[in-house]
Amino acid sequence: MAQESSRPRIGEGRIGSSLCAAIGVLSVAAVLCLRYFAFLTTPELRVHYDVEILRLTLAIAMVLGAWLGVIGIVLGDGPTKHMLVAEGSL
Repeated sequence: MAQESSRPRIGEGRIGSSLCAAIGVLSVAAVLCLRYFAFLTTPELRVHYDVEILRLTLAIAMVLGAWLGVIGIVLGDGPTKHMLVAEGSL
């Protein structure tokens, strides 16, 4: 019996969905570090970074993560895609 390869291939949406999930987790961690910086960051490093640049980078990462999530839903062939098609037809 031949087994199917479980490696993700380009065009399936699994790579983008995995990146989306990773960016989402890292974004939540970054927001918590920005919100509770006194507890989650070190005082020695706080003087070396600009908060505005970090916020801009975080916003770009969140937009990229949302875009990868949409691409993963569109390209994926799972139950989520079938639900979206069913909703769109109503």
